[in-house]
Amino acid sequence: MSRPGNHSANELTTSMPNDVVSAAHYGRVSQLFAAKDEHFFDETNDGLPVHDIQEEGDECLIDKAVIKIVTSFRKNGRGKPMYLKVQLSFSKDEDKALNGAYDQWRTNIFSGAVLGDLWKVAHFDALGEMVHPEEMKSKVLISSHVEQYKVDTGIH
Repeated sequence: MSRPGNHSANELTTSMPNDVVSAAHYGRVSQLFAAKDEHFFDETNDGLPVHDIQEEGDECLIDKAVIKIVTSFRKNGRGKPMYLKVQLSFSKDEDKALNGAYDQWRTNIFSGAVLGDLWKVAHFDALGEMVHPEEMKSKVLISSHVEQYKVDTGIH
């Protein structure tokens, strides 16, 4: 529920999973950014503490929000096209794929709270210097195997 750049941290954004799920349920989400392999779980979604390790009976709140947004748009979008963005870096060479991800996204892997306070290009560049290429693997889809990118969303 954030916008990139200087608008990422304001009164219309949140990084609280229960708030995101609630906003998605009521159709109040215009953009949702979720990091690769990031999950927040809640057994009943009734305000109980959210945790990042799945327990028996849990459902992922991020997955739930994405599914709600997509199904709501399909129901109410009046035939408008829907565009989903996925950050991925592909090359036939694994090192080139990793370096491509590092070059393109090393300044974008931080939380909206951090990025929202940066207002000069030099600030983003300085922050990016603290990132090591290997860190990109947990934030961006990186591979030399195109089959890895096949996804079944379960939404039909």
